[in-house]
Amino acid sequence: MNRPRRGAIRSSTAALYQGMRTLLVSIALAVAFATTACGPSAAQVRTARQARYHADDATVVRAIAAAIEASRYQVAAVEPGGVRSAPRAFLADGTALKSRAFRGAGDGAYVYVVAMDVELVERPGARRVRVSPRITVNRPTLVPVALDADDRSVPPWIHGQVDALYVRIYDRLRPSAIAP
Repeated sequence: MNRPRRGAIRSSTAALYQGMRTLLVSIALAVAFATTACGPSAAQVRTARQARYHADDATVVRAIAAAIEASRYQVAAVEPGGVRSAPRAFLADGTALKSRAFRGAGDGAYVYVVAMDVELVERPGARRVRVSPRITVNRPTLVPVALDADDRSVPPWIHGQVDALYVRIYDRLRPSAIAP
């Protein structure tokens, strides 16, 4: 009778347990990344974009300014009808550049300069906010070109920043939100 060696059984069992442990750890990491790396959900964005607020203009403008600062933009102008952010520079992959570094940054890469304009839209009995990104792309050896937010060449992370700003504004004005 040929029996397998005793050490061979132990090593194959240990390898099986090690493989299962590696699989479970990789699944746990994948779930953790999937749940934490995402921005706001589609339902949160839809609610924030459609929200109407019953609050005075000053309260809404203060909430907009706080949301812009929480989004790592600087407030450039506060007006009665809205708030305008200072432009920020990003590489094509969404990596933020330092404030004065974008003039010569990238060395052949596209540099996107993005500023957020948030305006207060009056509706009968309620107010809404509208976020409009101002986008300029600096291409190597070419003149900077302004892009429309609906342009197909706008990277998707810019739309993600707009959605996140809507959600931040909604979170700050949630007590004064009017049910649809």
